[in-house]
Amino acid sequence: GKLNLHWSGGCAIATSLPLVHIPMKLDRCAAAVIERPDTRPLLVISVHFKCCGFNGSREDITRINQAAQIANEIRRLRDGEFGKKLTDAGVVIIGDYNLVGSRMPLEILKAVGLTDRMLLGMDKQTAFTWRGIKKEESFWPGRLDLVTYDQTVLRPAGGFLLDTNSLSKKSLRDLLLLVHDSSASDHLMLVADFQFR
Repeated sequence: GKLNLHWSGGCAIATSLPLVHIPMKLDRCAAAVIERPDTRPLLVISVHFKCCGFNGSREDITRINQAAQIANEIRRLRDGEFGKKLTDAGVVIIGDYNLVGSRMPLEILKAVGLTDRMLLGMDKQTAFTWRGIKKEESFWPGRLDLVTYDQTVLRPAGGFLLDTNSLSKKSLRDLLLLVHDSSASDHLMLVADFQFR
């Protein structure tokens, strides 16, 4: 079937469902509404916050500002500035939060009603979403990619992190995957299912 795409700020949203770009004022993010005829609309924001730094660094302050931009746009959404139909839309923000400094970006999003969802690998043992794939990368694996969502509108219905290197041969066969598919990136794929409340 047809795949609908929206690219902005180096981020993307793809779906087989109708997709409407939302003109939000965001840095290094893409925002779009996925419309379904049988339920409320879903706002998806794909993020790639500034990399690196430490608590209080210039990079950390940039991440804080990026989260503040999103929080402001969600307030505008709830206030009807993007149309009355979207005031009670579901909201999911997914991507590379790069939280290697402070947790302030996450606290800012929590202040507008979003909650962090913990996803585990299919083996149910791991939660890291990034791992160095080059020998010269000396950082420990970490949880850099997150999913946050509005829990008053949505409830989790399933989800996992996909690391093909940890799957059995049978699982790889059943899923039509190859063992090295996850090696295409140093970030793992996040899969998160939600239902409207």
